[in-house]
Amino acid sequence: MERYNLSVPRKGKDDKTFWDNIGVMFKRDKGGYTIRLAMFPELNIMAFPAEEKGEKHANDDKPPF
Repeated sequence: MERYNLSVPRKGKDDKTFWDNIGVMFKRDKGGYTIRLAMFPELNIMAFPAEEKGEKHANDDKPPF
């Protein structure tokens, strides 16, 4: 399974940059990604590629978000 660590930069002493781990992201077998953030353990975010203009949504009467 393809896994990515999610990190944010933080300035330290002497203008050094440190990276704080905030979660993980997994590539899904059926496309897209699952994102899990450490500060919100019950939150599960699904990320999918943006649709091209003109493509039909599964439910056209509702916005895609």
